[in-house]
Amino acid sequence: MLLVEVKSMMPTENARLGLEDGVAETDSKLARAYRQVNTTSAQIDERNPAFAGIPTDRPRQALIVTLEPFPVANANLPPPTWTCPQPTSRPRSSEPRRSNAW
Repeated sequence: MLLVEVKSMMPTENARLGLEDGVAETDSKLARAYRQVNTTSAQIDERNPAFAGIPTDRPRQALIVTLEPFPVANANLPPPTWTCPQPTSRPRSSEPRRSNAW
């Protein structure tokens, strides 16, 4: 099952420049998305009536979509704690590629 969290956030200048402060800024910006996905996953496990139609016995994957790319979002850095895998994406990278072939 795919849990999707969409955020209209952009990386700071420090993050775009690859500066050390940019990693901390990116972590703080993405932390809310991680918490929201964790909360939703927990509510599914707790059988919250709002999620009654969602089965609890299926594996979950989370996708966090942002307005612009975050250069270090999927880097091999210690991530915030989450309860299911969460790759981070953005709208442009999730669109299918068009072929130039006629």
